[in-house]
Amino acid sequence: LDEQGNPQSESSKDNRDDVYLLMASNCIAKASGFIGHQCFTLLEGDSMIDDGPLDDYTRGHGEEEHHSLPVQPCMARLTELTLRILQTEMSIVAPGNCSSEEISFSSLIEAYADYQRRCVRTRSKPSITSLAELRRIAASQGCYVSDILDEERRRQQFDTGIHLGDDDNGEDSESCEGGTARGQPHAQAMTVILGEASSLMQPLAAWRDALAPTSEGDNELCLQIQRLCQESVETLDNEAQTLATTVGSWFVADQSGLANLEQSTEDDTHTRSDLLSIESSLEEMAFMCQVVARYCEFSKQMVPSNGPGTSKLQDLLTENSLHYSTLETRLATMQFRQALSLASPQLIELGRPALQVPSIVEDAHYICVRAIERASGTRSEQAIWTVGHFVCEIWGANESKGVYNALMEGIGCVGDSSTHENSANDSTTTSPAKIDNAFAAALLEAVDGGGDDQAKPSRSNPNSAPPSGGLSALFGSRRNGESQQNRIDSELCSLNGIAAASNSCSALSNLFRELVDEK
Repeated sequence: LDEQGNPQSESSKDNRDDVYLLMASNCIAKASGFIGHQCFTLLEGDSMIDDGPLDDYTRGHGEEEHHSLPVQPCMARLTELTLRILQTEMSIVAPGNCSSEEISFSSLIEAYADYQRRCVRTRSKPSITSLAELRRIAASQGCYVSDILDEERRRQQFDTGIHLGDDDNGEDSESCEGGTARGQPHAQAMTVILGEASSLMQPLAAWRDALAPTSEGDNELCLQIQRLCQESVETLDNEAQTLATTVGSWFVADQSGLANLEQSTEDDTHTRSDLLSIESSLEEMAFMCQVVARYCEFSKQMVPSNGPGTSKLQDLLTENSLHYSTLETRLATMQFRQALSLASPQLIELGRPALQVPSIVEDAHYICVRAIERASGTRSEQAIWTVGHFVCEIWGANESKGVYNALMEGIGCVGDSSTHENSANDSTTTSPAKIDNAFAAALLEAVDGGGDDQAKPSRSNPNSAPPSGGLSALFGSRRNGESQQNRIDSELCSLNGIAAASNSCSALSNLFRELVDEK
């Protein structure tokens, strides 16, 4: 019926339906154009607070630091609303009658992905800018970035009254070093880049995986939202890998310790400051390898692989792991040879008669533990197995310059002769022989009684140096002026060193097994 109550014809009903449909189409087209324009304006616009896109913002400092403005969820909701309006417009309005043909699914998805790329660049900019400024200063001064950092660290330690040579302040020194704002700029920049990219990728991946169409009409919309999330995640991953690879390529060129280690030969000696610089560079390099390895595992879950090829970061991780393992073994070799040159008997008192053990055993154990733990921190199997193979060579019986050969030759088993003479004089003047030396006295008496006269001519040189203290020296020729007690002490020191080396090998084996099991 019409307004007068008369029955309407079929044509008038169709015309009226067409009018309603035209009104709905115009409203939807206007809404689509308005919302799409506002969405593009916000996605492509800059923040009024600082340079860069509209992103999550934290207000205030101190207690108000946690009062933040979550912008990312708002941008995601706005983009989803625009996609829904576009989907509704395409299902109702004819393609030729759309008021905003320049706004499409592809253009909106591309704009949102570019918005995410700008966000990760803006968040990573402060750390990259700080590192670039350090490199600029180092280039103007003709030095390495690590030289500037070492100078800042020494100045800070001097201002706080902490000196590198003071062993009592070791913990304070470490805390002071950790408090340095620019202690590890390359690792800090890479951590910020990959961490911010991960924080942006994870919500998008969760949104993508949680979508499920509730009806046939929502299927196309869900596919478009999943496409939006997938392309944004891939864009973030590509941008993070590009930035991280650039920072990683700067690292080796900015380290003076690594440059000196690569150019040094086996016979070169380094000062304590050089060794500290080398160890600091290796620790930062190992941490960077760990960060890259963790991100690569995360990226495999977020971004499906499109082929058998490797990514930029995977290539960088392989290169850095190989480089690290080479430098780590070279540093450990250098430290072990330095320990050999400084080897001496060390007095150990553990509620029993004092024992003397060669210092090379403890030094080698410490060097190997540091190398294994640092290698395990890289999360690289190649680095772990390379360092583990080196440790086996150091403690193996086939190594000509290892711990086994040093103990067989008695290196570090003979101390200062004046010290032994003073201890011997004190023992003879104060008290008779103790029960602890009864075995040594009986052994000396048997050796003296069973010796022949051929050993006597060897006593003609009183200025000769004492023997090296090998196991075979006990029954060999004795030189004039050397105390028999000193020789016995050196042999016992060598035997104690063999026992300590056995315990060290077991401890290193258990440590390596635990690290491998954890990995």
